[in-house]
Amino acid sequence: MRSVSIILGLVIALSMFVSTNAAEGSLETITLTSGGLERNYLLYTPANVKTEATLVVMIHGGGGSAEQAVRSYGWNEMADQEGFIVLYPDANGSAWNAGDCCGRAALQEVDDIGFLQEAIADAKSRVSAHITGVAMVGISNGGMLTYRYACEVGGLDAIGVVAATLVTDCANPPPVSVMHVHGLADTRVPIDGSPGDGSEHVDGWPIADVNALWREADNCEAPLNSTTNGIHRSVASCEEGREVVLITLENVDHTWPGSKRSTTDVYETTSELWKFIAEHTE
Repeated sequence: MRSVSIILGLVIALSMFVSTNAAEGSLETITLTSGGLERNYLLYTPANVKTEATLVVMIHGGGGSAEQAVRSYGWNEMADQEGFIVLYPDANGSAWNAGDCCGRAALQEVDDIGFLQEAIADAKSRVSAHITGVAMVGISNGGMLTYRYACEVGGLDAIGVVAATLVTDCANPPPVSVMHVHGLADTRVPIDGSPGDGSEHVDGWPIADVNALWREADNCEAPLNSTTNGIHRSVASCEEGREVVLITLENVDHTWPGSKRSTTDVYETTSELWKFIAEHTE
């Protein structure tokens, strides 16, 4: 009887092991040559990926990496729940060329826009799912690059920007749904556009001007404003179902609220960004 119990226990344990492994998604490291440089990105495909899926491009901040973005912001876990695919590009060094910022990438005019275009096309060719929408999200320097890409290239259904601003010219950008999340106590990328106190002393657009730019590009109605528990929301409805949303948070600094690296959980940024993206891609 004891041997039967042991065998049954082993069978159950093995079944649990197989089941757990079967539920795990695939995280691949992809290398390609772009702009004469060897570039890398990570591609996460959940086990339950939809046959028609959204591709979310998650761009890390200055000093970060694709692996750090995987660990910090919870996009793989969200993809496991919702069945979309995540692309994590890696900067050449530790920063992105977002225009007037940041670091060596901007000084050497690294073609990060070209790299993103090639990485998106490459990722689409690798996955079995039919990609029905593309969204781009980024934090800090990665958010700046997100804005630059949306201005210069387009072809996106939605963008989400956290603790960043525009640091380049942006004339007549193509329409896109935009969600911006910013802490009112951010001193690295101040919301009023004044120079930040970080190493780059970011001196970009005031966020109010960035918001107005996209509302004009999307031909939006006047925004509806509300405040709850220190969370200020400005939501503008626009042509063809697009939206321009600005979320500003009291007593929040330069961070991705709700992430593993953040000091605050007053706002679940990843969850709210995905809800916004899903509305405009699915």
